[in-house]
Amino acid sequence: MKKYLTYLLLAVGILLMSNARAWACAVCQGDPDSGLTKGAKAGVLLLALVTYGMLMGFVGIAACWIVRARRMR
Repeated sequence: MKKYLTYLLLAVGILLMSNARAWACAVCQGDPDSGLTKGAKAGVLLLALVTYGMLMGFVGIAACWIVRARRMR
């Protein structure tokens, strides 16, 4: 267990000491006209629409089942 903790602390130390600017892309730097930023925004919007669409589908199915159950009584 102590060995893993040592490796973890070493990895965190290396990450903290490395140059963060070398990792920065247009999205991280905040260039609003970059294609990467526009693509990231479109991806987030698409994922939100798919997620909420699926959730609304489940709500619709549950509502349909509730109505059918009440009609069968």
